[in-house]
Amino acid sequence: MPSAAVRGARDPISVPVRVSEVDPTKGLDWIEGVAIIVAVVVVVLVTAFNDWSKERQFRGLKRNVDRQHTFCVIRDAQTTQLVVADIVVGDVCVIKYGKDMVTCIKLDKTLS
Repeated sequence: MPSAAVRGARDPISVPVRVSEVDPTKGLDWIEGVAIIVAVVVVVLVTAFNDWSKERQFRGLKRNVDRQHTFCVIRDAQTTQLVVADIVVGDVCVIKYGKDMVTCIKLDKTLS
């Protein structure tokens, strides 16, 4: 008997293990769909916030340009500097080299 006890301590014990054919992901198929929906919602929200913030910045810049950008116009036969927002129909705009015109104009003729 003592030799059996020593022998059992040296040899590995074999335990029968039953392998189950159960799929561990069974019933969890909905996780992929929810993950895709969450990812789409996150992308849409981030894009919407980014567009909103850029639009807000653009409006602020446009307000600054409208307040600070002046243009030389001829009104009532007098040449004056006006803020772009104050230009009205009938004003003759004096376009100089390198000057940007930020309103729609109709060019009647050019002078050399």
